[in-house]
Amino acid sequence: MHHVLSFTSLEEVWNHSFDCIIMAGEDGIILSLNRPAARLFLGNPSTLIGTSIFELIPSNEFKKSLQKQGKTGVPISLGTKQLVANIVYSENHDVGNKYVIILKDLSQVQQLNSQIQQFHKEKQVFDLILDQLEEGICVINEHGTILFYNRKAGEVETLEPEAVKGKRVQDIWSVDETTSTLLTSVRTGRTLESSGNSVFHPWQSNHHTGSYRAINT
Repeated sequence: MHHVLSFTSLEEVWNHSFDCIIMAGEDGIILSLNRPAARLFLGNPSTLIGTSIFELIPSNEFKKSLQKQGKTGVPISLGTKQLVANIVYSENHDVGNKYVIILKDLSQVQQLNSQIQQFHKEKQVFDLILDQLEEGICVINEHGTILFYNRKAGEVETLEPEAVKGKRVQDIWSVDETTSTLLTSVRTGRTLESSGNSVFHPWQSNHHTGSYRAINT
């Protein structure tokens, strides 16, 4: 079955794109633009149509790119925003030649990358602190995949932490998913604590490890 997009559907796609899209004539006069592009230039489509794109983007490199009939990855500074332009030249003798200009705002991408880098730095600090504790720590996600396994846990289990991370609990230890306290805690969302002086071990049951007492889960 073939589905044909209506003009209304195409207009919705045009206006809901994350990218700023502008259609201009060979002289740089804006013929149409989508709402994200209008917001970028602090206006609305009806008032910006008929304006020269060179007034909105006073960049010599951008102007040269239009004269070359299309180019990708043109860097543009617009106030505090850092943009990159992809320019497509459309040749049509019936309706006139046009440029389609697609502007991507790199400021948000750069901000997100900065936040991700900061997160990784903070995570490294937390991992370092947790690795110095004398308690064994194992962190898993909802799928039972081990996200963090500290040095002490490795000493207790005689396992290398780096060899354990990224694997499923079931792949490392013989566990019963219905009785394992670690998997039960993840499944139920409840905090399970050890009692008395026994060593709390969330993935195996009824065994001895080194000089530690019997482990019960």
